[in-house]
Amino acid sequence: MAVCPKCGGANIKFHREPVGTSYNSYYRRTGVKSSWIFPSGIRNGHRKIAYRTVGLCSDCGHTWEIESEVQHSGWWYLFLLAIWPIALSVWFWKTPALRLDKRWRAAILSVAWLILIAGALSSEVERSIESNSIWASSYADLDDFEYYIDGNEIYIKDYRGSSKKVSINSSYDVEGTAMNVVSFDGTFALDSVTSVIIPNGTRYVSNNIFNSCGIEFVYLPASLEEFKGWSYFHNVEKIYYGGTEEQWSSFCTVDRSKLDVVQIICNTNPNELK
Repeated sequence: MAVCPKCGGANIKFHREPVGTSYNSYYRRTGVKSSWIFPSGIRNGHRKIAYRTVGLCSDCGHTWEIESEVQHSGWWYLFLLAIWPIALSVWFWKTPALRLDKRWRAAILSVAWLILIAGALSSEVERSIESNSIWASSYADLDDFEYYIDGNEIYIKDYRGSSKKVSINSSYDVEGTAMNVVSFDGTFALDSVTSVIIPNGTRYVSNNIFNSCGIEFVYLPASLEEFKGWSYFHNVEKIYYGGTEEQWSSFCTVDRSKLDVVQIICNTNPNELK
């Protein structure tokens, strides 16, 4: 069983992250100047990507590197997938098994390629719209998280999804019963996320929820009863708050000059964030 090398605690979380990134992006994401050097044989290119495993102690907040490994990139497999339409087209045009003259074959191939291109363009437009938006376009699935249920309330723990933009619904259907999300415990610590919407109705958020995750935009609901993780905000662009400015003054426990956030916007409806 893994234990924290600093405090000896056993409440440990592990996170894999790519290290084939520039020093500036790593510093912005973690706020730590690292002298870590790529091991021999690791190439930061299209064929190989270096990864490292980081441990986080939920008891004292200490982080440390566990190991490093190499994973082959998926570009080669994507290339193989891309040439299938061409190979099938050549086969369809030349095979004697299909008793069709060249006019019919040309017409069928033209329609097939038009459908393929239209689908690709449609997907690209959707990706472009999504990439230009600050926030997630849909709610994350409950299966994207580790969680437990108490009564009809959901307590969310670790985030297991891959999206950098995360919006959590205020309730989820679990076996036909609507259950409300009320708590987050270190959910995004050491994950790479840029925007997160914490749903209305949430009462508790742990102090280290945004520890070393690169968060830039976040929505916090007025229903939160307590939050002390202000020191984990680094280079944050905007915090949107569901309550009034008076509620924010009571809710935020640190001086504004010490909060590393460019702008705080109150009276925000999360359904209007785009």
